[in-house]
Amino acid sequence: MKKNQLSILIPAYNSQCCRLVRDLYDDAIAAGLKAFEIVVAEDGSDDIEILRQHKQAFRQLPSVRYIVRQENVGRSAIRNFLAQEARYEWLLFIDSHMSFTAASLCDKGSFLRSYLSVEGELLYGGYVVEASDNRWRTFLRFRYEKASANINVQHFGRCGASNDFSHFHTANFLIRRDIMLAHPFDEKLYRYGYEDDLFGRELSEMGLSLVRVDNPLTFTTFEENAVFVNKTEQALITLHELAGRMEGFSRLLVWCKKMERWHLVTPYLYIYRWRKEKWRATLCGDSPSLLIFQLYKLGFFLSLSR
Repeated sequence: MKKNQLSILIPAYNSQCCRLVRDLYDDAIAAGLKAFEIVVAEDGSDDIEILRQHKQAFRQLPSVRYIVRQENVGRSAIRNFLAQEARYEWLLFIDSHMSFTAASLCDKGSFLRSYLSVEGELLYGGYVVEASDNRWRTFLRFRYEKASANINVQHFGRCGASNDFSHFHTANFLIRRDIMLAHPFDEKLYRYGYEDDLFGRELSEMGLSLVRVDNPLTFTTFEENAVFVNKTEQALITLHELAGRMEGFSRLLVWCKKMERWHLVTPYLYIYRWRKEKWRATLCGDSPSLLIFQLYKLGFFLSLSR
């Protein structure tokens, strides 16, 4: 099915995305797209300076719609809202903190052409992680995303269709609008985390294939360590609530099941409760450890049931 009508949808929350929108607009023009739009929806953002910058920058660009919503409705609901607002047949969802890779910037039109030239109803372009500022290298989010991106490349080195939705993220994917409207994100998931995993599982169960395309964006900004740890805890609470629906689809749940079979939950929780404050302080400090991060996540999740 030819892809010639495109809505580029960007949910934003206190994240400046003027450069991203400008690059996407230039890319669409260079790619020869005649029917396209870029829709940015602020999900209750309260950063007045960012709102001012967006309003000023986007009014200068034809085909860009800027929607400011006063209430924060969450990552699932804002994406469903954007899908409903979209005018065209194909939807490209991009997170507001993403940016173009150097290769895409050098070859105008290549990013969107890469998506539009590939067959499939659901395409995932992935992301790479770069430290635009050396200080990011001490951030837990940078280290975690860097490791996750490397695993993604190793596990899915070859592009193509698959029914494996692990490592699927909502930061950079293309989907047909009618599929998205028929299978929206679960808006009950208001708390941070796992909305993309649940979305991927439900699409997989309906028999839809995920086509992986070598078309990454760049992840370049990262929150402070304490903020990321708090968000991770919120995500783990979400996973705990979703456990029945995510069984067999979450690596953490698989590990927890193994620990139950091996009767290791009680001794591990003893260690976690003894070390958790020190582990958390390390994760929020200047030299966070990915190993400690995994140990902390496992203990925090297990403790939700005990």
